Amino acid sequence: MSRHLLLASLLIAVSTSAMASDLKPGQWEIIQSMSGDQMPEQMTQETTETQCMTAEESSDMIATLREDWTSSGCEDIKIRRDGDTIDAQATCPAGARTTTFDASITMHSDEHFNSMIEMDNGQQVTIEQEGHWVGENCES
Repeated sequence: MSRHLLLASLLIAVSTSAMASDLKPGQWEIIQSMSGDQMPEQMTQETTETQCMTAEESSDMIATLREDWTSSGCEDIKIRRDGDTIDAQATCPAGARTTTFDASITMHSDEHFNSMIEMDNGQQVTIEQEGHWVGENCES
């Protein structure tokens, strides 16, 4: 299952950078929690990380998300936007299994977003994120 969680983490990173055209570039704090079938307790604990979003990542969020998923080997990619909400689905091979992703990303303002990603590869995992803009300059 760890390989599939790695793919989910990739999806999270992709979805975060892909939203940058509606969010301020710079340093972001992202709070994440995961839940799912038979997940070890340590993986369900809330985590906080920081991430830098560049101005380049913000040029076209739909194209960036699609390009990143395609380069990760995902297929059957569907991305829809309705106002401040992006809904995206993809099917991604991961070893002998195929993982499906269903993501919903809501931008509340250019300094705040939240997302929910449901993945299924025979086991279901839900990843929830909340992001807040910290500032213009990214720390190394």
